[in-house]
Amino acid sequence: MIISESEILNAKILIVDDREANVALLEQMLSDAGYSLVSSTMNPQEVCALHEKNNYDLILLDLQMPVMDGFQVMEGLKANEKDSYLPVLVITAQPGHKLRALQAGARDFISKPFDLVEAKMRIHNSLEVRLLYNKLENYSKLLEETVRERTGELLKSNMQLTLEIEERKKAEESLLVTYAEIKQLKERLQAENVYLQQEVARQSNFGEIIGQSSALSRVFSQVEQVAPMNATVLLLGDYTLRDDAITEELRRHGRAG
Repeated sequence: MIISESEILNAKILIVDDREANVALLEQMLSDAGYSLVSSTMNPQEVCALHEKNNYDLILLDLQMPVMDGFQVMEGLKANEKDSYLPVLVITAQPGHKLRALQAGARDFISKPFDLVEAKMRIHNSLEVRLLYNKLENYSKLLEETVRERTGELLKSNMQLTLEIEERKKAEESLLVTYAEIKQLKERLQAENVYLQQEVARQSNFGEIIGQSSALSRVFSQVEQVAPMNATVLLLGDYTLRDDAITEELRRHGRAG
């Protein structure tokens, strides 16, 4: 991730100092360095509102000011800042204030009296870090949004897949039931076919005997049982259904007597 020189020179900078001479010197220095979006105020009480409105990339903040000093301004900025990064570079002539300012959230400092070369370098470095932070924040937000979108898509796909699996399971269960019914029907048809074949064979063997009563069926069954045997068969009972035909059939098989 790289910040271009053009991005740095187009960063928004606010100068906060109660001395007009210091403001004029810093404005001239930044203008000579090529910075194009520089504004200033000598009223520290309006800094928070200005930053809320313009979202500065860097605030050059003098620490020693009447009514409201730089530390109080930083407290107000921290309370209103939308992120944890406080874009403040403090201006101080007191060595002891530098550490305190950094602990309060300042990113760097410029010493008084100004060393213009050092001041330009510190401003440039602070802006580069700030703009990198902004890009990182934007990439993080974009990544979070992408993750949310992809998560939503995956959840939707997972839900759809779950529904499809449920439908497939139902279809498979229905097919298993249908298969069991078909198997039962097939077995029944096979049994009926065997029965019909037996009936056809029986009717073929006893073609001259006509009848469908249970008594006659028993006679057919008995004739079939004894026909293959080498024995004499005696028929007894009331022959009301063509006894002569039954006798003839047995005679034909060589068993009547």
